[in-house]
Amino acid sequence: MRRLLLYGSLALVLTACIRGPQLPPEEVLQNASRASQELESARFTAKGEIDSADDSALRITLDGTLQNGGRQSEFTATVNGNFSQGVASHAINGSFAVFVALEHELFLKLNALNIEPPHPLLQTQMLTNLTGRWWKMQEEEPLSPASSVTPDPSLLRAQAEIVHVSKSHGLKTLNGRTVYHYDVTVDKEKLAAFLAKLSEGSEEPVDADAVLRWISDYDPTGELWIDAENFMVHRLLWHVSRKEPEPLSGSVQVDFFDHNAAPQISPPAEFELFSPMLMLQGGTGLPPAFDPDLFDPASRDVSADEMPEYDEVWLDDPLSAPPDLPSS
Repeated sequence: MRRLLLYGSLALVLTACIRGPQLPPEEVLQNASRASQELESARFTAKGEIDSADDSALRITLDGTLQNGGRQSEFTATVNGNFSQGVASHAINGSFAVFVALEHELFLKLNALNIEPPHPLLQTQMLTNLTGRWWKMQEEEPLSPASSVTPDPSLLRAQAEIVHVSKSHGLKTLNGRTVYHYDVTVDKEKLAAFLAKLSEGSEEPVDADAVLRWISDYDPTGELWIDAENFMVHRLLWHVSRKEPEPLSGSVQVDFFDHNAAPQISPPAEFELFSPMLMLQGGTGLPPAFDPDLFDPASRDVSADEMPEYDEVWLDDPLSAPPDLPSS
C-alpha cells in the first residue's frame, strides 16, 4: 500500500513537471490571439442546435477544411429538425456541400433535402432538379470576415479578444495535447467593436451601436480549450439564450485539428451559374427573355379599323366614363 501511494505521488509530481507552470489567463488569451492570426490551415468539425418558442428545433453538423488563413474553405453539412411558418410545421432533413474560393466565390452543392409537408417556396420537383450539381452563387463583392460562412481565423481571434475568463479549469488533455480549459463570457461592447472593425472597407460596414443593441437581449456563455504550447484553439463551445421578445436557445461546438497541416483543397472543376430565376421555374431553367415589343403597338400588325373608338370627352377626362357605359 505504501508503495502504491509512493508511485501515485511520483506520477503526480512528474505530470506537474512535464506540463510546467501555468500562465495567467490574460497572457494565454493574448498568445492565442497572435497564434490565430498566424494560422494558415486547419480541419474542423462543428455541431450546433437551436430551439425556439414555437417548437422549432434545428440540428446541424459541419466537417471541413480551411486554407490560406481562412480565405479558402470547404465543408459538408447535414441539417435536420423542424420549423414553423404560420400555422404550418415542416420537418426537414438534408445535406449539402459548400466551397468558398478566395473570399468572393461561393459554390454550393445540394446533396439531398427533404421537407414534409412540402414548403410552398421549396417544391419537391424544384429541389430534385437542383440536387447533385455544383452551383456558383453570383457574388459581386468579396465575402467580409464578419459574414464568413466558416469558422476561420477571424473567429478564433475573436475568441481571444472579446471574452472574459470566469473560471479556469487548469491544464487538461484534449486530442492528445495539453490545453488550458476556461469558462468564458462575452464582453458585448468588445464584440460589437470587433465586428465593426472586421467589416471596415466592405460595401455594408457593421454599425457597432446597432450590433450592441441587438446582442443586448442575448446571454452567451462558453468554454475555450487553448493549446498550452503553441496557443492554437482546439475547441470552443458556446451556449446562447434569449428570453425576450421570444424565448430562444442554442449552442455550438467547434473542434480544430491539423493546425497548419491540413490537406489542400480545390474548387469544383464543373459547375453551373445559379440564378434566383431558377427557383421560379422549378429549377429547370431560366424563363424566356422579356420581349419589349409585346407592349409596343407599332410592332404589331393592327390596322386602324381594328382600333377601338373612344369618346373625346373620355379622352379629355380620364376619370369620366364613356357615355354608352352604365354609370355606377
